[in-house]
Amino acid sequence: MIKIKKTVSDNDYFEIGFDFLQIAILVKTSLLKAKWIKI
Repeated sequence: MIKIKKTVSDNDYFEIGFDFLQIAILVKTSLLKAKWIKI
């Protein structure tokens, strides 16, 4: 998860964190489907 030094609130931090995780999962699954990288 991305570390954020300054956030408006904990909720904003968690929202950004979950968005990052979702993007990471989408990228990982797309790479696995394309067989570009072995994970």
